[in-house]
Amino acid sequence: MSTSIQTLTQTKVKVPQPSEPTGRKEEYPTLSLPPNASCPDVIVELLKTDWGRKAPRTLNEIMEAMKLNALHYPKGTVSGRLADMTKKGVLRRIQTERGYGYILIKP
Repeated sequence: MSTSIQTLTQTKVKVPQPSEPTGRKEEYPTLSLPPNASCPDVIVELLKTDWGRKAPRTLNEIMEAMKLNALHYPKGTVSGRLADMTKKGVLRRIQTERGYGYILIKP
């Protein structure tokens, strides 16, 4: 009977450490809207804030700001409302290096 002994070698692999928290969550605005506020109303209120006026905001940034304010809408709904509001002239869609961003035209 033959016994096979395998030798295991240990190798050290450098695992990248997560970067320091950037504090991005603190950048998002805090809204005091009722939980049943309409999606377009929430978008307008977000983009009226200093955060919304500072730079064009992407769909993902708007979604994250809504989530942090406990205002939950499906991504498809928010995307559709952004398109509707752009067509109506309430928002302007701008190409940025991060993708399309939205700014409020009519408060």
